Amino acid sequence: MSFGECYYDHYINYLKDPIRRSIIFINDNSPKIQILMFEHVFRDCIIFCTLGLTHYFKEKFEIFLPVEGDEKEVLLVFSSILDFIVERNVVIERGIYFRNIAKLFPAFVYKYHKTAIYFTTPFGIPSSFDIVKCGERQGKIYQAIFISEIECEYLEKNGVEELETLLEQKEIDIYQLSRESCI
Repeated sequence: MSFGECYYDHYINYLKDPIRRSIIFINDNSPKIQILMFEHVFRDCIIFCTLGLTHYFKEKFEIFLPVEGDEKEVLLVFSSILDFIVERNVVIERGIYFRNIAKLFPAFVYKYHKTAIYFTTPFGIPSSFDIVKCGERQGKIYQAIFISEIECEYLEKNGVEELETLLEQKEIDIYQLSRESCI
């Protein structure tokens, strides 16, 4: 089985059937990346899951983005970030973030006050979700979260553990794009 098949089966096992999909072409000669969309996993959320990043990196990973907000806007921003990740060959791991949202999507930032996207291990879903077994091989799934500028500064100053502890202590609904900052 290919990693694509393993990840797809993994998504179906945990998230059920996708309701829609979007395809990203990095360039004419590169493998495509799909963004699969799922409903009814978290209340009022659409879950965006990548399928195809495994073609681009030795480290096998895909990205999971649950969000409550405008699906078209999120898809546009997320697609752009994925393009950036592939073009710059950025291997995702817990604690990585990108601040380029304001430059590319000022209307999105103005509407939601989220200037960065941050990557971490998935939560709010069974802990076995973040590892995808594919025969003798395995891959990871990272969760993406939109964060505000002040949350991003807090992350830079205090680190991953402190930010995630603060989000949890304040019972922040991280999936809601229009949420207030935790700081």
